Amino acid sequence: MTIPKQAIYARPSLADAQDALGHLCSEQRHDSSIQSYEPLLSGALLSDTVMKEASADAGNFFTVPHAKEEIQYFRRCLAGWVFERVVYIALAREQPPTRTLLSPQRTLEFYKTLYPQMPLSQSYRLVSIDSISVPDGLIVSDDAEARILAVTEYTLNRNERNLLGKHTGFSVSREAYPKIFADSRLLFAVPKGTNLRTVSRRSRVTRKEMPFGRGEFEDFMHNFIYRDRVNRQTSGASILPEQIEHVSYSSTRK
Repeated sequence: MTIPKQAIYARPSLADAQDALGHLCSEQRHDSSIQSYEPLLSGALLSDTVMKEASADAGNFFTVPHAKEEIQYFRRCLAGWVFERVVYIALAREQPPTRTLLSPQRTLEFYKTLYPQMPLSQSYRLVSIDSISVPDGLIVSDDAEARILAVTEYTLNRNERNLLGKHTGFSVSREAYPKIFADSRLLFAVPKGTNLRTVSRRSRVTRKEMPFGRGEFEDFMHNFIYRDRVNRQTSGASILPEQIEHVSYSSTRK
């Protein structure tokens, strides 16, 4: 297992890393944002704020013409971001009082503490760290040591190379910070019926199925884009067929 050379320098002490993790968990427990939600899909919930932001992003994107490939890329990025928020709320609400699930934003903040010299990268709203596999969440025990019990990945992507890359990133983190990640496992949260095949046979991998399937989620995103486009068309905006055609999200970044 190879740890990026840039990540070796300025590594925080174990105590500093644990302090940062404990602080983020404390913030998370006092964050009430996951309590504001609306029903979505089969047994899933989503913050109304997220859908307003997604609608605003779609409106801004379609203000000007785009090539078909650009439209499909945007829609996959948008779907990945929405799926990330859906899964986060679902898993956060399942955690017992003795555990905390860090949001994607706070998970990124923790990894920025672990790798302070690494530059950030961004694709749409999904921010990461160059050369580092930053997961979507961390399930942490609420005890004095703030142990990481699970590294969570929320993915629509069925590409085996992508999934194995996430497992490699998980293994790198365990090698770089063995005491912090000693008790952790890699948890993939996926749509119902997703076959993880190869990666599911790797060590310390578990899975969590959402109550909705991939097709249902694709239909939801298709209808969301369609409604948004039609609403804007009634206000005088033009609409193109490729803006509302059905898109598969199996190759999305998430």
